[in-house]
Amino acid sequence: MRTHLRLQLPRLQTLTVQQPLAFAIVDRRRQLQQEGHMPLSQLLRQFSHLPFVCWLAEGDAITTQLTLPPLKKSQRETAIRSRLQSMLLQPYDCYVVSWEESSPGNYQVSWALKKTLQPLLQPLQQAAISRIQLIPSTEENHANWRTEPLPKTNLFFVLDSQATSSAMWPWLKWPLLATVVWWSSVALGQYKVKHYTHALQQSNLELVQSTFPHLPLVINPLAQAKQALQQQEEAHSHQPNSASLIWLLERISELAPELNDNVRALQYENQRLQLTLTEPLTSLFTTPSWQQLQDQAAAQQIVVLDDETNPVALWIEVHMEQNHE
Repeated sequence: MRTHLRLQLPRLQTLTVQQPLAFAIVDRRRQLQQEGHMPLSQLLRQFSHLPFVCWLAEGDAITTQLTLPPLKKSQRETAIRSRLQSMLLQPYDCYVVSWEESSPGNYQVSWALKKTLQPLLQPLQQAAISRIQLIPSTEENHANWRTEPLPKTNLFFVLDSQATSSAMWPWLKWPLLATVVWWSSVALGQYKVKHYTHALQQSNLELVQSTFPHLPLVINPLAQAKQALQQQEEAHSHQPNSASLIWLLERISELAPELNDNVRALQYENQRLQLTLTEPLTSLFTTPSWQQLQDQAAAQQIVVLDDETNPVALWIEVHMEQNHE
């Protein structure tokens, strides 16, 4: 890459244009030309002619490994998008995503929520900087970020002047969205690999059966899931105290807005919900705020517990009285 500016960023929710940031100017031979600390506003004025390569703090971007069966190049992006959507809490288009095949069948995938990136992208846009690469920090690249080769898996991003929507769908729809994507892909003839199709179909059947265990037989996962979801929503509208997943997610979203952008995965079984977070509970809640959340939840007959075996997980249960007339 030609001469460019490298930045080491704090958590973006704390970023301001007056905050001094560690920076380095590196040429095409990875020779260090200049380094130091400078406010972002000054960096934008002085180096706006250079590409910006930004190391994101841990928690602002996520990197993981996905394993897929053999696929044609034309099918990889669709397969990765389908698999990744089941891990996301918001629509796929709300994220910046990058992936690279590290070995046959294994893909290193990185993603970041566009809403999270706005404190950085807005000042860069105002400074007319359009070429940006976002590098998720890892233990390997964090120490030598000034001169190490740029990883191939990075979130290359061209600024878009159009505002992105921040609307959230109801949380319950995310596990089912993978089913929608898959069935749509089948209709368009995207998947033609017999064994992979069978594996995805079985996974979707198990997903609907585990989400709606009262269904005696699942033949059409998408149609039956929609019908079961509508029935639950209607029952919930007539029974405000019903311990449904929709009701529980709405209550937790209101009681703990800190979780809205920090949930990596959820699992619901027997009226017990487990949330897996992008960072430890201790980073999101102080001891007083955690106690306050538990007290407020208890007032609504909800029990919130930390997972003693997993620092990035918590459990939520409903202790609902049977009759509320």
